[in-house]
Amino acid sequence: MSALLTLLVLLPIAQNDDPVFSGPQAGEKLAALPFTSTAGKTAEQKLDLMAEAKNKPVVVVFMHQKNRPAFALARTVMQLAENRGPEKITGGFIYLDDDQTAANQWMSQIGPRYFPKGIHMGVSVDGAEGPGAWGLNREVAMTVVVGKDGKATANFALVQPSVQSDGPKIFAAIGKALGEKKAPQLSEVAGDRRMMAQNQRRDQVSDADFRAMMAPLIQAKTDEAVDAAAKKIEAEAAKNPALKTRLGDTARRIVGSDVAGRYGIEKCREYLKKWAKEYKAPAGRRPQTDGPQRKRPARDSATGDQAESKTRDR
Repeated sequence: MSALLTLLVLLPIAQNDDPVFSGPQAGEKLAALPFTSTAGKTAEQKLDLMAEAKNKPVVVVFMHQKNRPAFALARTVMQLAENRGPEKITGGFIYLDDDQTAANQWMSQIGPRYFPKGIHMGVSVDGAEGPGAWGLNREVAMTVVVGKDGKATANFALVQPSVQSDGPKIFAAIGKALGEKKAPQLSEVAGDRRMMAQNQRRDQVSDADFRAMMAPLIQAKTDEAVDAAAKKIEAEAAKNPALKTRLGDTARRIVGSDVAGRYGIEKCREYLKKWAKEYKAPAGRRPQTDGPQRKRPARDSATGDQAESKTRDR
């Protein structure tokens, strides 16, 4: 089942669980991080990222699930690390997968095309769980750890990665580890300006407004309350094509996901199924799929979009 995309902003509403944790927390020691390098002069070599860091500040992005928002955020963070230079900070992008052969092949293809050259890239030798000493949580989409002097200084366990929401917090943590007085800004990463502009045009309804609109539906405890909330949403969608498109996209991803049963009561899920069918994407709009896309219309198996791919999302 494909991971939920950026449009699926409802998960924080649907979940009532304790905070999600993944990886070493601030103040904890950073253990060895063995990985198989998949890029540059060190390709196919087994390295230890912590040894490569040599007590310099370090930022590690672990990708548990391949999806478009995770790619965008990982690339943005790695671009900042490259901008600061390897003499100041060590950046590492580590993919976690049980199928080492397929994972190495995928990373060898995808890494050079989508990530900066001045960072370490590779596959964890410990499979989908990652190094046991790091305590990673495979249920999140990605884990970002910032460290200095061999200890973690910040940790981000992300279920729904977002450049706009999570990028500034991660950038601030990196700036603090580097001793910078002013937090780095997303605008410094030129390569993601086009991507952010595309996201803003596509998501004309802000995440905050969308959550506020959908919360009464998801949290309703009676059929009557669901009907009332749904009526308001449909009235707004009738006036706003962008909202209608986003609502349809989101509903389809919820209905087709493994967490569909966590979204409200049965009446709520009936509306989601209805909107998934009724609110189709405008004619000519390219379907949104996980991972960066090649220019050709065929699916790119390197990004995990091909249904038969052995490296598809878990």
